[in-house]
Amino acid sequence: MTTDISGPKIRSVIAAVIRDEGRYLITKRSLSENPLPGYWSPLCGTVEPGEEQRDTVVREIREELGVTGRPVRLLETTPIEGEAVLYWWLAEIVEGHPAVCTTELSEIRWVTIGEMEDLSPIRTHNVETFRRIEGLHSRR
Repeated sequence: MTTDISGPKIRSVIAAVIRDEGRYLITKRSLSENPLPGYWSPLCGTVEPGEEQRDTVVREIREELGVTGRPVRLLETTPIEGEAVLYWWLAEIVEGHPAVCTTELSEIRWVTIGEMEDLSPIRTHNVETFRRIEGLHSRR
């Protein structure tokens, strides 16, 4: 008899921070999505085996928003206890107009940080991360 002692596999997930004229693109997850059905969040996606994070950013923007995007730089990393590591990437849309192009999302919006705080449901941690990123952006 063998015992699996490897433990749960930790996923790598990207969060695309897309900013335009002081507003951030935020997505609402479909009610059928797990985890966090119906929550507002940055555009996120799992890094597939053998895929680079930068390629995941491009793929997720294309699949979920129907536009061409590009990663700019890695902003920060957030561990999600026992589940995943979330890599926050600054990204930009280089061609097209974003729209919901998947059943994984029910809505997208361009919002300020203040407007983001009023969305419900939304994880407080995500709003705090956007606020930190906004602070970094305004100091440039």
